[in-house]
Amino acid sequence: MIMQRNELASYVRHRAELPPMIKRPYTCGKCFAQTPCFLYHKLVDDGNGETSGLGERFDDFVKHLNPNHQLFFSKWDALLTKEEKDFVKFRKELWTMQSFERERVGRCFGNVIIDPGSFHKIEGALKINRYGYTFVKQKPTPSFSFIESQITLGEPIVISDEKGHFALANGYVTSVRKHKIQVAIDRRLHNARAKGNDFDTLRNQTFAGIMEVVDKGFGQSTMIPTQPDETITYRLDKDEFSNGMAMIRTNLVRLMEKDVFGVQALRRLIVENVAPTFKPTASAYTLADTASQASLNVDQKAAIEKVMIAKDYALVLGMPGTGKTTTIAHIIRALVAQGKSVLLTSYTHTAVDNILLKLRNDGVGIFRLGAVAKIHPEIQEVCRSCGQTDQDDGRSQEMLHATNCRNNVPRD
Repeated sequence: MIMQRNELASYVRHRAELPPMIKRPYTCGKCFAQTPCFLYHKLVDDGNGETSGLGERFDDFVKHLNPNHQLFFSKWDALLTKEEKDFVKFRKELWTMQSFERERVGRCFGNVIIDPGSFHKIEGALKINRYGYTFVKQKPTPSFSFIESQITLGEPIVISDEKGHFALANGYVTSVRKHKIQVAIDRRLHNARAKGNDFDTLRNQTFAGIMEVVDKGFGQSTMIPTQPDETITYRLDKDEFSNGMAMIRTNLVRLMEKDVFGVQALRRLIVENVAPTFKPTASAYTLADTASQASLNVDQKAAIEKVMIAKDYALVLGMPGTGKTTTIAHIIRALVAQGKSVLLTSYTHTAVDNILLKLRNDGVGIFRLGAVAKIHPEIQEVCRSCGQTDQDDGRSQEMLHATNCRNNVPRD
């Protein structure tokens, strides 16, 4: 098993080609990963029943796929692989570059110390961000600023010390100012333990922790808390391990499956480039917020009308500043007025919140998913005003925060 693991790891590392099929019908039939395995063999290796060693069983599994699907899958799989190589490079930096080197390229803050008295426990927070700290530069230069970096509000971070103790804690950035940066992390930093003077490398390992045993004499001892060393210098690194293509690759594989609900229609529209269809006229709809509605220009009104008659999808294109956010907000109002639910998603949390901010006074039920630190404070406040908050138990390294403004909207 170890040899097979190492062989597979070599393929994963070099990404030059996929490993050969096992060609064991019984083993493959029981395998939990047969779906992505079969699809990759068909779409990347151009495999068939003979090359897979599974005969008709394999051919029947992939018979719904055609050359267009193969071209689409291979193209996007190759692009994802290229992007993953950048992530690998950044991950290596965590181990091979000193903090001042990574700080030059904006992915680290080195030689920072805890601002005295800043520690606090965040009540009701998840495990990933239950302890709050503020860091400042130990010896800042006149031109230094925490704001000028890739480490921004909501960014996942890894905290280590400058003596080589890596990943003492993980968490998120909760505030960035010129001279201070605040974080919410999963561990108390003074829980990091150091080797004691009696450390025996051959037989045992002893550590001095956050409690110290003090001999009171006459065979009695007591435990007293040790104080964290305020002169410890830390480094805050952008968490390169939190990024990855796993979810995107999973979606790409799911798009090529045979029996997933609605996937045939998606392949027709996305992969086979079948044009979307539209109804002759839109069903009746109303737009709230009369004042802003009156300011809509001709193109914005046409975009809303186009969306309302779409059977499949409609694309609204526009340069920055042309009013796309306002248009989307009105589209959501129109759809909600028809009793429909709307999934609003974007590449960034800021884009989602910019639209939700336009809807915060409309009484629209909102179910907001995302890292707490990346959600706009006003959106969090809108959700809290309903007195309804659902949170994940923190078992996942990627924190999930959900606030549910029900406003009598059923949750299904």
